[in-house]
Amino acid sequence: MAELWGILLAAGSSTRLKKPKQLVDVAGESALKRSTRLLEWITGRRTIVVLGCHHERLRRELRDLHSNIVFNPEWKTGMASSLKMAIHALPRTADGALIMTCDQLQLETADLQRLVDEWQKDPTACVAARYADTLGVPVIFPRSQFGRIDTLDGDNGAKRLINGNGKLATIDLPHAEFDLDTPEDLDRLQEHFPSSA
Repeated sequence: MAELWGILLAAGSSTRLKKPKQLVDVAGESALKRSTRLLEWITGRRTIVVLGCHHERLRRELRDLHSNIVFNPEWKTGMASSLKMAIHALPRTADGALIMTCDQLQLETADLQRLVDEWQKDPTACVAARYADTLGVPVIFPRSQFGRIDTLDGDNGAKRLINGNGKLATIDLPHAEFDLDTPEDLDRLQEHFPSSA
């Protein structure tokens, strides 16, 4: 079976939310911890978490988990720098990387498992989530695509590389449509998880 690693991008400053989205409570645990736990479960603990803003505080959230934590000192330059750092931190044995962010908080392990199952059919393909008439994260890139990630800059993330990818499979993941960016999103999250705050 091909070796899959997880990459969680969690370095941003949550400007629009006006507080760290990574620390938002989701049914009794932080958004960061919940997302990391899901990714660890799906990859067998082969996971890299990229932190930037609030990194010391956020690192404490992960102290009882098993992920490799990478600090991105250039987090202010945008998501591309975090993604590149994570890709360079992967071991040579990695056949693919499942990339996700910590703000798609309606995703469940079953959603990620569907991506993984599709990718294991052909580990040389890219497998992306399809939702709201677009393709995006979570996405699995095969090793052959890692070099393309080095071409990204600024806030250009994985989505730019998905479009136009020659060998691409897509999975309908409606749960991926939600992402936490604004106070209004937080209200919607509390409706989905009543015990959240």
